[in-house]
Amino acid sequence: AISIGVKGFQPEGVSPDACDFQSLTKGIGFKLLVDSLHSAAFFFLLKHIGAVGSALLKGVQSVAVVLLSTVLFCPQEEAQCLTRLKSTSACLVLGGTVLYAASS
Repeated sequence: AISIGVKGFQPEGVSPDACDFQSLTKGIGFKLLVDSLHSAAFFFLLKHIGAVGSALLKGVQSVAVVLLSTVLFCPQEEAQCLTRLKSTSACLVLGGTVLYAASS
């Protein structure tokens, strides 16, 4: 197992570095800002393209997360590697999105 600390990925048996209270509050504040912007963007899209379009984009976003986690984190953690089930799911989502777009 690999843990993530202040200095990035660390091998098993090495505990992650602890951060001070100021760094913690800055991190939480930044996360709050990013999450607020993400929510605002989602509701903007929901208003302008509708629920179906937003759901299709959410599916494509999920596929992107699976593929990017495979590329970026598979060398460090085996659970992030692309499996047959993950690739089948990604193909189904992308195929459904393409079919819906082609029929619209």
